[in-house]
Amino acid sequence: KKHHPGLKTYQDQRAVFVYLAFRFPETYFLYKFSMFEKFCKKVDYPYKPKGGINQNISEYITLCNIVRHEIKKDNELLNLHRSRLDDTCYPDQSLSILTQDVIFTATEYLNITIPINKQQPQITLTTNNVNVSNASISFTPIIMDFLKQQKENQRIGDLGEKYVLLYEQEIIKKWSIKKTVEHVSKSRGDGLGYDILSLDKNGLPKYIEVKTTKSGLGTQFFITRNELERSKKEQNSYFLYRLYNFDEDNSTADLFIHCGDLTEYCINPTTYKVNLKEEKGD
Repeated sequence: KKHHPGLKTYQDQRAVFVYLAFRFPETYFLYKFSMFEKFCKKVDYPYKPKGGINQNISEYITLCNIVRHEIKKDNELLNLHRSRLDDTCYPDQSLSILTQDVIFTATEYLNITIPINKQQPQITLTTNNVNVSNASISFTPIIMDFLKQQKENQRIGDLGEKYVLLYEQEIIKKWSIKKTVEHVSKSRGDGLGYDILSLDKNGLPKYIEVKTTKSGLGTQFFITRNELERSKKEQNSYFLYRLYNFDEDNSTADLFIHCGDLTEYCINPTTYKVNLKEEKGD
């Protein structure tokens, strides 16, 4: 504004990503809308970018995390990448820059379409009977990289939500419902108490919270207060989708569904939110 009065500042999503990637290179990636849009088409990604909307941000980060996970498994590519860096280069241990390089190169130089998932995810609906037991409290100390575990849990959670999104889209397509399924945790953000807004066969809303694990059905998971309260409020249309035995390489998973209030599952509290209020003296 000082040097170019009357002109736009150009602080768009791309600029914001540049600042974030430079400040937090282990978390963020360089971004360009046209690159993101082209890559989604090239790999037949279920999300279709739309210009100017904030959902592009969370969806792009999710996609980059998927690509980075595959890059980490490619030792030949990693060796080539490291061999081109000398002591004057930023080492990029998180591989965020390499991830963006791969996406950019694919959109600019690869003239074929390579779907991320060549087949529709195969989700097997189960009717297991379940119950919840009281968990004993343990004071055994552990050493864990919680940040690394949190990132992996987030990646698996995002993939699970994408699977359920595709699963629900196929269901309402069979019912000839023309409305679309919305991935609200990406389009609106967290805190609603559910991840996906779908529809039942009568066209009425279905509020779906997705919990995903690579392990079995008995693996513990966490329910937030917002999720619990939403399940109470929308008892007849609230669904917990427990996606387990999740196999991302083969696009398969088992699915347990609970409809209604989640109170019966919330018997083992782990944390409490504390609000301190200072009392004024006389």
